[in-house]
Amino acid sequence: AEAETYDGGYGVGSIRRVVVHNFMTYTDCWFEPGPRLNLLLGPNGSGKSTIVCALCIGLAASPKLLGRADNVKDFVKRGEASGWVEITLQTKPRPNASPFLHDGSSGDNEEGRKRKLKNVVKIRRTLLKDTNSSSWQLNGRNAGFREIQDLVKKLNVQIDNLCQFLPQDKVVSFAKLSPEALLKETEKAISMSGDKENSLFEIHEKLEGYHSEGTTLKQIIQTHQQKLEWLEKQKADIERDVEKVKRKKKLEDDKEWAEKKMKWVLYEEQKASYLQSKQALTTAKQLKLQKEKALKKLETAQRKDDSNCKKWGEKVKESDKQLRASQRKLRQKQESVEEQLEEVNKIETELNSWHRNKEKHERNVQSTREEIARLTEELHHWQEKEREGSSEFGPEHQRRLDAIKLEIQNIHQDQLGCRQQLNKNKKLRDRIQINLDQIVKKLGNFTDATQQRFEALASMNSTKAQKVFRAYQWIEQNKGRFRGRVFGPIIKEVNIPNPEHTVFLENQVPKYVWESFVACHKEDRDMLQQELNDRYKMQVTVMFSPQGMAPITYPHGHASEYEALHITHTLDEVFEAPLVVKNAMKDTASINTAYVGTRYTQRQIEESGRRNARAQWRETKIQNLWTPDHRFMRSTSRYDGFETLRTTSVRPPRLLQHGYDNDNERQNLERTKEGAERELAECNHAITSFLERNGELDQRLDALDEEKDKLLKLKQQIIRKIKSISATLKSKKKQLEKLLKSVFTEEKENELLDQKKVAIKKQVSTIRSCAECYGKYTDIHFQSMPIHMEYEGVKQRMQALVSEIRIARSEMEHAVNRVDEIDAIYKRDREKLKIRKEEAELTCTLNDESKSKFASFPSDKEELEEFIIVVSAEINGMMVTDPNVLEEYKDLEKSITTLRSKVSGEEEEMENFEKVRQAIHKSWLEPLEETVVILNVKFGKLFEDLGFVGEVRLRKAGEDGENDYSKFALELWVKFRAQDELCILNSTTQSGGERSVSTIMFLLSLSSLSQSPFRVIDEINQGMDPTNERLVFKKLVEEATSASSSPQCFLLTPKLLPELHYDDSVNVLNIFNGPVVDLSQQFNFL
Repeated sequence: AEAETYDGGYGVGSIRRVVVHNFMTYTDCWFEPGPRLNLLLGPNGSGKSTIVCALCIGLAASPKLLGRADNVKDFVKRGEASGWVEITLQTKPRPNASPFLHDGSSGDNEEGRKRKLKNVVKIRRTLLKDTNSSSWQLNGRNAGFREIQDLVKKLNVQIDNLCQFLPQDKVVSFAKLSPEALLKETEKAISMSGDKENSLFEIHEKLEGYHSEGTTLKQIIQTHQQKLEWLEKQKADIERDVEKVKRKKKLEDDKEWAEKKMKWVLYEEQKASYLQSKQALTTAKQLKLQKEKALKKLETAQRKDDSNCKKWGEKVKESDKQLRASQRKLRQKQESVEEQLEEVNKIETELNSWHRNKEKHERNVQSTREEIARLTEELHHWQEKEREGSSEFGPEHQRRLDAIKLEIQNIHQDQLGCRQQLNKNKKLRDRIQINLDQIVKKLGNFTDATQQRFEALASMNSTKAQKVFRAYQWIEQNKGRFRGRVFGPIIKEVNIPNPEHTVFLENQVPKYVWESFVACHKEDRDMLQQELNDRYKMQVTVMFSPQGMAPITYPHGHASEYEALHITHTLDEVFEAPLVVKNAMKDTASINTAYVGTRYTQRQIEESGRRNARAQWRETKIQNLWTPDHRFMRSTSRYDGFETLRTTSVRPPRLLQHGYDNDNERQNLERTKEGAERELAECNHAITSFLERNGELDQRLDALDEEKDKLLKLKQQIIRKIKSISATLKSKKKQLEKLLKSVFTEEKENELLDQKKVAIKKQVSTIRSCAECYGKYTDIHFQSMPIHMEYEGVKQRMQALVSEIRIARSEMEHAVNRVDEIDAIYKRDREKLKIRKEEAELTCTLNDESKSKFASFPSDKEELEEFIIVVSAEINGMMVTDPNVLEEYKDLEKSITTLRSKVSGEEEEMENFEKVRQAIHKSWLEPLEETVVILNVKFGKLFEDLGFVGEVRLRKAGEDGENDYSKFALELWVKFRAQDELCILNSTTQSGGERSVSTIMFLLSLSSLSQSPFRVIDEINQGMDPTNERLVFKKLVEEATSASSSPQCFLLTPKLLPELHYDDSVNVLNIFNGPVVDLSQQFNFL
């Protein structure tokens, strides 16, 4: 059935009117499309795609479908806080409702905008930039997002279906659709009317669910069947174990009675041990009494000898006291004898010294008299020579001597001036050194900016930063291998004096550039690539700028040319870096064509935008302009010369905010340090020069002094000789007079001899007294010897008795310990006996029945243990893992019966499920195949009219029982040249124009099957050759206007070929939007 149309042929869901306010490039505009084909013509950048965006945003679709922006705030016109989109759609007449909707919006052509529209619904979406949110109105009242979505869906509008809505940025996406996705999009397009639940798309989705469900059910049945087989096998295994149960039960009874008898055997064994320990305790107690008696006897003897030892000890003390007193007296006499001996020796030494001095004095007098005689004779000889005038000093020697004195005086003057300059430079050097030390100290207090910048890189990508730092270390360690200097990473080389410029530089320069290194020579660049990237796998960027140290050029003019716009710099001027680094940044980031403006520049641009005037900077060659908050860029299309303006917000810096806090001061200090070091070097050089000059003067002065001394010596040789001999002779005469005054007489010798005699007599007397004391000491010593011997005998007897007592006590302690040990064993055996008896009685009572049972088992402990081990081994060898095997056998039979019933039910359920699936499969596949046949005929006819070959094929996936419905696909097979083979349409084989022709022909093929209210196609004709474009346009007009049921269509394009075929129902909308439009004329324009 044909679709219903109203009010001039508009179908339900068709667009009647579009109004936008502060939306993207428009402040206010509206238009009313026709019911059939609407051509929107306008050059690039005029706002054609804005209409597509308005339809998407106004009909509750996601902004991501457009491929332009993710947030609704980005669709509000720049400089405005909010905007709105209003779309009026055709609906069916409602009972008891007014057929007219009045639109009272203000704007151009007020009469047309206030025209009443019949049977329409108006949707308005208001966009708020600050909160990135929106609000909805439906026919003037507030509405919710869900209500708008339900209305749009009810009107069969599917913005997310590329077969209905194909924006400019999604044209390529349509060609990239997989055959599987194309099938689903086609199902959606032809299933938008009628019963949604029974549409081909919904049935396809349901069949995919059935396939997944059926696969799961098959896996469950297979799992249950495997479990059933396993249970039956378990049952068979248990049947073999049942026969062993009785035998095992008998052995377990024998083992139990053998273990009971073992308890009584252990009791009898413990009883024998108890009696043995009781007997040993009695014997140990008797031995203890014997040892006690022997110890008491020895202790009595010890007390008696102890009294006798004390008596003799008193006698020894008294004897030792007398002996010590005699010894002290003898020692005093011996010390007196030694002192008197020392006095005699002292007098003897003094007497010998007197004799030696007397002999020495006599020798000195004789030698002095002989020296005086020799000197007197020599003096007479030289005096005679002086009177004869035999000197070698002549007039020429006197002239040379005068010249030397004058030259020495001049050298002294030069040295005085040299020392003054030397002292002056030393003081200056000390002052410079103090200042330099202070600068170095200040520099040491600054934070290392290089380290901060490496840390900033690490905060963004720690792995990459580590590789860059390793590369930096390698370069520092291998400086000698490079032909020239290697700079980098660039972030380390850059210094920005004004921190406000960091944001511009970081936003302009890509991140990889900051991590890069710059080589001055190509050979160094190649070596770094080989070492760092090929060998060490660091993957760092190494640049080489061909310009090297060439000055920076400005193709768009120097910043000083734009002072009127308050443009202060180009970006290469806002930072300091080696020229080779700047050239590398110029090549990679175009810093020489990026200009820096002020807030005045930004306000001027914003004011021009509010006045819809062209900003002044756009009249210049500038294409990239930075202001404190925005970046303005403009580009000119090579296609039609149209200028596009783009504005972005400035992101805050993340890398360059580190390490620049004190860089200015640090660099000033560095420069001051370099100046101080130069001054210090100059000062040291001057000091070295003055020292060398002074050394040269000293050498000359030494040579002159030496020559002067030789001449003076030659002149004064005889005079000095006479003076020297006269002085020596006078000294010797004085020495002789002094020697003659020293007299050695015999009275001094006799006095010393008398002192020696007196000392010897006194010594002899003291020796006699010492001998008497020694005799007394010897008598006392002999008298004390018997007392000491008796005392020692008593002590030895005491020591022997103490040893015997020690041994007796040790034996006594051993006997006591032995009694305690045996007593502990006795008590332990008694307790064990009690326990053994209780354990045995707990197992069974020893009566006739138990004795009869015990009789069949061995009575020996070892034999009984061996019997129990053998029986246990036989029990364990029976491999009956479950003692309740009979109960388990019954449980298995019950589980097998239940599981068989369950598997049977599941198989029946699977059979019914498969019947339902096949019925649904048939209800889906048959109409789908019919639809594909219709599409194929239509698609092939359209391609044939264009001179090409095209087919639409349905690719199935397996037979009915094994269908994977997610693999069903719709394939477009095309051939554009006679020599080619038919091949599937894809994004790589065909050209862009061929893909565009295929896309538009497929969409036209769908038009007879799809009940979509409208279609949007943006710039589909771009890339077509003129012939194809003319044929495609003709077909598009024919299909869009051939019947009253044809859906509304929007085709957006920047240009069309001349003399195309048009129909009366084609509505052409020309967009006049741009800075050169004459607004004084009134047009019904967009």
